[in-house]
Amino acid sequence: MRFWLIVFWSLLAGAPVLPAQEGPAQALPPRSAYVIPVRDQIDKPMFYVIRRGVKEAMEARADVVILDMKTPGGDLDSTLKIIDVLEQFPGLTVTYVDNEAISAGAFIAYGTREIYMSERAVIGASAPIMGGPIGLTGGGEIPETLKQKVVSMIRAQMRACAERYGHNPDVIEAMIDPNQELVIGEEILSPKGELLTLTSEEAARKYGESARPLLSLGTIPSLEELYRTLGVDPAQVKKVEKIGFESIASWISAWSSILLIIGGLGLFIEYKTPGFGIFGIIGITALSIYFLGNYIAGLGGLEWLVLFLIGAVLIAVEIFILPGFMIFGFSGLLLMLVSLIMGMVDFYPGGGWMPHWDQLRLPFLKFGAAMAVLAVLVLLLGRYFPHSKFYMHMIPSSVSGEEDSRNIVSFQENILGKEGVALSVLRPGGKAQIEGRPLDVIAQNGMLPKGTRVRVISYSGTDAIVEEIKED
Repeated sequence: MRFWLIVFWSLLAGAPVLPAQEGPAQALPPRSAYVIPVRDQIDKPMFYVIRRGVKEAMEARADVVILDMKTPGGDLDSTLKIIDVLEQFPGLTVTYVDNEAISAGAFIAYGTREIYMSERAVIGASAPIMGGPIGLTGGGEIPETLKQKVVSMIRAQMRACAERYGHNPDVIEAMIDPNQELVIGEEILSPKGELLTLTSEEAARKYGESARPLLSLGTIPSLEELYRTLGVDPAQVKKVEKIGFESIASWISAWSSILLIIGGLGLFIEYKTPGFGIFGIIGITALSIYFLGNYIAGLGGLEWLVLFLIGAVLIAVEIFILPGFMIFGFSGLLLMLVSLIMGMVDFYPGGGWMPHWDQLRLPFLKFGAAMAVLAVLVLLLGRYFPHSKFYMHMIPSSVSGEEDSRNIVSFQENILGKEGVALSVLRPGGKAQIEGRPLDVIAQNGMLPKGTRVRVISYSGTDAIVEEIKED
C-alpha cells in the first residue's frame, strides 16, 4: 500500500516514478562531410563547383558541407546564387577561412551556419567598390546612386543570413558600409569611415554577458583539426575537385538559346534535304553540347539527353516507318520539348521530380526566345530554301532512283495544280498518287481518308501540300 501511495504522489508531482540508471553518456556517431575548395575569384564557374558539390553531398546524405575558403572576392550575382545553394543543404554548413575571405567571401561565410578561421586568416572589407552593375571586383567604379542601391540590397540579404544562422548582423554591416560604426559595450571596433576587417583573433573574441564570439567560433590550425572539432570522421570526407570544365559550362550556359536555335535549324534543314549530311551533324552536335554544358553546370542530368534521344527515335518511326500515324510523332516531339526545358532546370536531391515555377521561369524564357527565333527562320527557309541555288548544290544527284535531283525544283513547279488520289489516310501527312507517281503529301485542312481526290496547291520543302477536291 505504501508503494502505491508513493507512485500516486510521484505522478501528481510530475516526478519520475523510478530513478534513472546511471551509466556512460552515449557517444554520437561520427559525421560525414564534403569539402569544397573556394579559391581565387568568386565567379560563375566557382558557383557551378559549389552547386555540384552541394548536390553530391545531398545525394550522399552527408552531414556537413565545409567551404575551404581562400578568396579575395568576386561577382555579386554568383555570390548570391551560392548563398541560395547553401541554403538548400539540410545539414550543417561550415566556412573555414584558410587565408582570407574578403568581399564576396565574407558574404558567403555569412551564408553558412558556422565560421572558423586559421591563425593567419582575415575576413571583411565587403563594400561593392568596383565592377559592373552587379559585382564586387574588377571593371570600374560603380556610380554612387547605383552603389547605394546595391549596398542596401546586400545589407538586407546579409541581415537575413545573420538572423537565419545566428551571426551578428552589425558585424557584416560594418564590413559593407563604411558609415556603419560597430560598437560593442564601450569598445569601438570599427569607427565611421572605415570598413571592418577582422583577424582570426579579433573574430573569435567574446563579448557581452553571454560571452558570445564576435564572428568566428574558433581558431583552427588545419582542416584535420576542424574535422575533430566538428566530429567528422576523416575516412568519411569527400573533397570536391574543380574539374576544369566549369568555365566551358559557363560559356555554354550563356549561349544555350543559340545552341537550341542552331540545333533545331540544323535538324530542320537535314529533314528537308535527302540523305544525311553536314546539317544533321551540326544539329546533333549543337544539342549534345547544350545537354553536356547543362550537366557540367550542375543543372539537368544526362537522363534528359536520353529522353531527347527517345523522342528523336519516335519521330524517326513516324517519318520512315509509319508516316501519317501521328501518335509517334506527337509523343516524340513532346518528349524532345520536355527534355530541352528540363535540361535547364536546377533540381536538388530530395526535392521531388516536379519543379516549381521559380525553377522553370528562366528555362521557359530561354526556351521561348529560342523557339520564337527558330520559328521565324524555319518559315523563311521553308519558303525560300527549296528554290535556292544552295539547295540545288546540296542535294545528291538522284532521289529514289527516278528523278535527277537537279530537276526536283522544276518538277515541283510543274506539278502545282495537278490532281490525284490519296494512297493512304492523310493525318495530315501521307502518300498520294499525282500524275501517275507516289508523292509525300500533307493535307491542308486536317485528316483525309484514303481514296480522296486531291489537288496540289503548294510545297513545304519536299512535301506537297494538297487540298480535297469536292464533288459538285
